[in-house]
Amino acid sequence: LLAERPVHGMDKSLLPPPSARVSLLRQLLAYKDANETHQLIRVKLQQELLRSAQQMSVLDTPLSVSYAALQEELLKSSISTLEHAAAVAKSINIGHLYFANAIRDPTESDNVSVEVTLSTIAQVRRVLVLFAEQIDRVIKAEDAEREAKEDGGDAKKEEG
Repeated sequence: LLAERPVHGMDKSLLPPPSARVSLLRQLLAYKDANETHQLIRVKLQQELLRSAQQMSVLDTPLSVSYAALQEELLKSSISTLEHAAAVAKSINIGHLYFANAIRDPTESDNVSVEVTLSTIAQVRRVLVLFAEQIDRVIKAEDAEREAKEDGGDAKKEEG
């Protein structure tokens, strides 16, 4: 259902709309119970992520994009400050971002899974968002300071 493929014997019109699939995926990712059923679902999700990437020969599939976006959303609580972002940035394994070989040959022993690659992408994006927000705050503060100085200088000129 997450991959937009009908289940054998099921009418395609019964597939849930994209928003429902995203909601379902969100719940699956947020669910932390390690029971056998949940583990089986995670394995099937990993298989479907790989299948869709191989089928399209790119990592940028609808399922992968949804997965990475939801992973990023889940990281908001654990990567919420610049200090957290800096620590995560230091720990990111850039090698996990190189996924092209896994699409061509998933049996290669040093390939990382699609799930690991997408989780790494989510971490990188979350770190970059926090850094960009800080840069924006600094620029706005500098602009406000410059405007205040200019307004103060204009007021002195008018008094003189």
